[in-house]
Amino acid sequence: MFKYTSYGVVLFLVLFFGSFQDAKAATWYCSGHGNVTVWTSGGHNYSAGTKVTNKSSVYRAKYTTNGYQSLSNTGYWENLGTCVSTTPPSVTTQGAQSVTSSAGTMRGHLSNTGGATTTRYIQWGYNPSYGSGGQQSVGTGSTGYFSFTKTGLAPGTRIYYRAYACNSAGCSYGSQTSFLTLSVAPSITTTAISGITSSSAASGGTSINAGGASILEKGLVYVVGTGTPTTSNSKINKGTGTGNFTHTITGLSPNTTYSVRAYAINSAGTSYGAKQTFTTNANPATITTDTPTSITMTSILAGGSSISAGGATILEKGLVYVAGSGTPTTSDTKINKGTGTSSFTHTISGLSSGTQYSIRAYAINSAGTSYGAKQTFTTEFPDSDGDGAGDNLDTHPSDPDIAAMSYYPSEGQWNTLAFEDLWPNKGDFDLNDFVANYQVIEYINTSNNVKRLDFKMKLKARGGIKHKGFAVEIDGTTAANLDSIKGYLDGEPYNVIVEESVGSLIVVFIKDLKFVLPGTETTQFYNTESGDNRPIRDFEVRYYFATHVGSGYDQAPFNPFIFSTGIRSDETHLSDHAPTTKHDSGLFGTLEDDTRIGEGRYYRTAQGLPWGLDIPGDWDHTVEGTDIVEAYPSITDWAQSSGATHTLWYQNKVIGKVR
Repeated sequence: MFKYTSYGVVLFLVLFFGSFQDAKAATWYCSGHGNVTVWTSGGHNYSAGTKVTNKSSVYRAKYTTNGYQSLSNTGYWENLGTCVSTTPPSVTTQGAQSVTSSAGTMRGHLSNTGGATTTRYIQWGYNPSYGSGGQQSVGTGSTGYFSFTKTGLAPGTRIYYRAYACNSAGCSYGSQTSFLTLSVAPSITTTAISGITSSSAASGGTSINAGGASILEKGLVYVVGTGTPTTSNSKINKGTGTGNFTHTITGLSPNTTYSVRAYAINSAGTSYGAKQTFTTNANPATITTDTPTSITMTSILAGGSSISAGGATILEKGLVYVAGSGTPTTSDTKINKGTGTSSFTHTISGLSSGTQYSIRAYAINSAGTSYGAKQTFTTEFPDSDGDGAGDNLDTHPSDPDIAAMSYYPSEGQWNTLAFEDLWPNKGDFDLNDFVANYQVIEYINTSNNVKRLDFKMKLKARGGIKHKGFAVEIDGTTAANLDSIKGYLDGEPYNVIVEESVGSLIVVFIKDLKFVLPGTETTQFYNTESGDNRPIRDFEVRYYFATHVGSGYDQAPFNPFIFSTGIRSDETHLSDHAPTTKHDSGLFGTLEDDTRIGEGRYYRTAQGLPWGLDIPGDWDHTVEGTDIVEAYPSITDWAQSSGATHTLWYQNKVIGKVR
């Protein structure tokens, strides 16, 4: 064995190692031995596994020795052959490829293994810190591209990654990059239809998946019928985002089928939920109950019109009725008049006479039963006298000439007549020379023609000193048409006088008022002076006409007047009432009278004050000798306005001036 001397050791180091500095460790790669650690200078207490090199050969001690070892002790060293120095690998991160909505291939490039076996990796995650991800070994290999494909990703997912590689000298890392999986069209579910009415229904959208993008618009689309709606049809925009929504669609037609879908739009396109089909409710039908006509004792003609089907079909229509004022339904007596919207009539027979009934038209569609307004009628009563008025309404059911009674001014009401007896002089102008309440009752047939007339009076006062009578003229009939006439004073027969006249009927009720309203030993008047409170006397005249009085017949109170008992041509009438043909018209315009026949103005003073009054209701007449203007100051204004103003003058009395 070759023995090294000290000189030889030095020479060996020089020849094999060159000039070394202090020992320094490094990693080298030796073929067939892998990476080893060497010292760039030697000669120190090497232990087993320590390496030294001369750049072309590496020696490794076989075992540990104590103290310095000489290179000449070759038995201690193993020649490892030619080695090269080892460094960390060189690697870069490459852009992703084959990116879809659910996968992407992450790549790296190894440009230098560092002289040793190198393992390549892809580190990835869902955020820059690689959270929820991991690292994927791509295995060892030589330089070149390497990759890892991640599948099962959600659309629109961003993945962060980097490539790195490791060998015995360490690890090298590429820069971080990322990729975004592709977005897909969104998904949405159409909610079931609810709240259906005749004009509206509710739907909406749920379970909205944005498909990896933003929901740019969402809402409902709908069409009439069973077709498939799109955003080209009626559309309701409910905004953006993935939140659920509902909407009540209004303005729909009754009894109509519609199809609706929820929709959602993102950058990848438009998606729809499943189609929902529904039919709006029908509106209730409408119908008008016609007013019953042709009412007899046992039948009427009734019907229904203006029928609307409410957007559906009229399944049944007709009439329902009950006796009385109740509200009939289809549970009561019913007359079915078929289907459809045409108007109809029906004669209902078998009714009871003189009975009240209530009737309604009805119509049925799919929305239910509808009714017209209730009409109430009463069948005719028997007409015993055949005058056309049922016995229930006929005031004289056994008299064919009389069916009703008409009252003036009204039943239970009386007006007042008041006269001044000194015309054409004013005299004391107290208008209490004859005062009486009156009521007229006409007995008429169904044509409103008069068969009998009762002129009732309550004789209240007489303040005149002259002998005056009271009479009534009725135009439109004559004495020839009187079948009879009767007068009554306090219920006892009283003789009245029918005068001969042309074109009218004149009856003298009382020839001399002094006989029916006499004076006493202390007063020549009747109830016009203070303290004189004698009874009011009832007076009545009943006219019985031979034939009914109709066309041209005068109206109550007709033409009442007073006259001088001794001079029949001296008449005093109500203001603006013409005298009878028996009057001396030469008296007009004399003294204080301002009659103007051509103007229809009679029995007025120049101030318009009358000599005769027809006053509504009962009236407090003046105290004897009191001018009516003093007792009722407003009468002047009323008279001057021809009755246009101060129409209630007779209520404005002066206390102490009236009885």
